[in-house]
Amino acid sequence: MIELAAMKYSLGLDAGSASVKVVIVSDDGKVRYTDVEKIAAGPKSAIAALMARAAGKFDLAQISTAGVTGTGAGLVPADLDCSQYSSSLAIAAGLLDRYPDARTIIQIGGQSSFVIALVDGLKKPWQVTSNPLCAAGTGRFLEQQAYRIGVTLEDFARIALECEGSPPRIAARCSVFAKTDLIHLQQKGVPMSAMLYALCESIARMVASLKKGEFEA
Repeated sequence: MIELAAMKYSLGLDAGSASVKVVIVSDDGKVRYTDVEKIAAGPKSAIAALMARAAGKFDLAQISTAGVTGTGAGLVPADLDCSQYSSSLAIAAGLLDRYPDARTIIQIGGQSSFVIALVDGLKKPWQVTSNPLCAAGTGRFLEQQAYRIGVTLEDFARIALECEGSPPRIAARCSVFAKTDLIHLQQKGVPMSAMLYALCESIARMVASLKKGEFEA
């Protein structure tokens, strides 16, 4: 067990659609513990497994504050006494702590994607634009398409970067349309690298469509 007495610690929990993440930070701003649990049997069991491992590595009695965000925030046990925060606020606050001059944040999760436009950090109202719930241009979209053509996510980027020439165009806003596009491309004998590159490009187009005008660095 990690023994770090005489300090206060904060716990952050992100209960997303594909996985649950936890981080424990000391009051001097240092990250002391992180862990991830992929959601398989369900979000409740994933949260329970994650917290059980954390309790085995860290004395949770030392936690003075706790916060939770994500689609599964309501499933976090009440005894953790977590304050709930929106995903956009949690991501913006965390990133600005490391990069205070950031103007645009792009988040691509397992089931949702959004763009956060910032002006003077969090001191002024920020704008959040998200993809419709039916949109497929997300991390899970890539997982589905990779599975259909028999490629692991570990090899996905490496193979996509081997693409040469102009890649084909694949629809990212609908999994059904994307599947149809991939079948046609496979029938035409299009190289695997070109199809994977096209899938990445389709995600980029979807993200770019969430914001009007240029993205500010």
